[in-house]
Amino acid sequence: MCESYILECQCGDKKGEIFFGKMLLNESSVKQLFCPNCSKGYDDEQQDRVMDNGWVLELNMDVIGSYSSTFGMDADSITADWVFDSGYVTWVGITPDETETRNREREKIQQLAKTDILAYINAMKEWGIGREKRFSEEGWRKMKM
Repeated sequence: MCESYILECQCGDKKGEIFFGKMLLNESSVKQLFCPNCSKGYDDEQQDRVMDNGWVLELNMDVIGSYSSTFGMDADSITADWVFDSGYVTWVGITPDETETRNREREKIQQLAKTDILAYINAMKEWGIGREKRFSEEGWRKMKM
């Protein structure tokens, strides 16, 4: 079973939900999370870090490297970018806090279902399309793939 893990950023202001796909890695493969506020000045030019819209996810490449034969790669050639983009350690959804924000946004729209089902259906459609467009415009990594 694939798992997710909620991790607080280093400043403690925000949280990100990390997804461990393909039933291979777990929270031991993650070192730290930095939100856009606490990532300022952080060195992002390292093989163990993924940058995504100001967020920095630092992975434990020693742990991940121990799975190199499973990946069919040499441990030295595995990067955090590859691990993230391949879905082994990534966000749940498009952004680190998507579950929380999606639920909050959707809850407001769901109130319409009680009074006007057609307005609710239209609002849900517009919201879904608008979210995708917003994520693309904001430059989230998963929207570039």
